Amino acid sequence: MKKTLKTIVLLVFISAALNSGLLLAEDYTYDDPYFSFERFLPAMLTLENVPEQSGPQGEINKFAKSFSDGLYALTAEEYPLALHKLLEARTIWPEYFGTDFLIALVYEGRGDPRSAARYYKSYLHKLKTLEAGEYPISGRMIQSITTSEADSYDIADELIRSRLTSQGIDLKDVTIPLSLPPHIFLFTSLMALSLLIYMIIHYFIKPYIKQQKKINTLPSEGYWICKNCGTPSLLLRKECEECGRLG
Repeated sequence: MKKTLKTIVLLVFISAALNSGLLLAEDYTYDDPYFSFERFLPAMLTLENVPEQSGPQGEINKFAKSFSDGLYALTAEEYPLALHKLLEARTIWPEYFGTDFLIALVYEGRGDPRSAARYYKSYLHKLKTLEAGEYPISGRMIQSITTSEADSYDIADELIRSRLTSQGIDLKDVTIPLSLPPHIFLFTSLMALSLLIYMIIHYFIKPYIKQQKKINTLPSEGYWICKNCGTPSLLLRKECEECGRLG
């Protein structure tokens, strides 16, 4: 019942938006209609009505939940929650460009245009990749929830570059944030941690233990132990045979 009521409210809102010209392609020469979360309400509505599934197919339900929560939070200007949920959605389904656009709007709402520019650039990159047919698995799904004619690379590129230029930001100087699926991020983190532990053990702990063993070992008659490297040297020598340090 709650989901049905939410759907009805959204349909009314979208209808009003369409009637006012918010979602019509000819209006995208103006800033406000294009740079608005309303363009992605139809996508949210479609995703919310995807039947519950299990297994790998259930990822789209997880994405829909995070995406919807993030979009609702954005409409309420609850920027920290919106950012958290949209980044979560982006991690679940990195290819969908709409999430990047909404994250950019969140950063703009927080007064951080440079962070917004990074996600605008990511949005453009994903649009271009989609139009080139390089999303063979998720491309059809993305196209099925894309209702806005403005979500084409040429239109988007022109509008976003104009917007960023007015803010003193050159798109070519902006870097795209990474999009790592959770399992890849976890695997990469574990590999980095394992490498760090190995380096600490190999280059610091093992040499230290070896040195301490040498230092604590009683020298043979006629020898002395270097306190710097633990190497035994003849008593007749004042310098360590290994490191040259005076004994």
